[in-house]
Amino acid sequence: GYQFPSSSQKMFRAWYEDTKTNDESRKEIDFIILGHGKNVQMHYDWRGKAGFWETAPSFKREVPTGRWVKFGLWVNLGTPGHEDGFIRGYLDDELIAEETGLLMLRGNDTRGFHALWWGGTVSYRPKEQTKLPRATKDSHRYMDDFRLYATKPAKK
Repeated sequence: GYQFPSSSQKMFRAWYEDTKTNDESRKEIDFIILGHGKNVQMHYDWRGKAGFWETAPSFKREVPTGRWVKFGLWVNLGTPGHEDGFIRGYLDDELIAEETGLLMLRGNDTRGFHALWWGGTVSYRPKEQTKLPRATKDSHRYMDDFRLYATKPAKK
């Protein structure tokens, strides 16, 4: 298992952004491990009434070390124009975070995500766009068995 020895941030991201227009198309989901495995956070960001970055409340959950850990993220963008989207985060098949009643498709926007990223830090973002701490050095991780589903798979 990964011991988080050298950097605090590990991240999964799914996003969509139409860079050719200035509409409200941007949507982003982040599942982040901070503090050398001591804090897992889930964020959703999109262009909306409150400004560019709208962040879900973080939650504290320690990530086990010394063994493989299974992370899951279930995202339902919901119905365009309705507050019925949700994000659910799982650690070893246990629900550890949930945000419901989200307006993730504005107007008649039916676009989902067009990119996925498993990365290390948010250091590429301008400092004013994030309050997350910066990584101080390079790190590594072991990743295996990626799976994407159109619906939530049954527990094994």
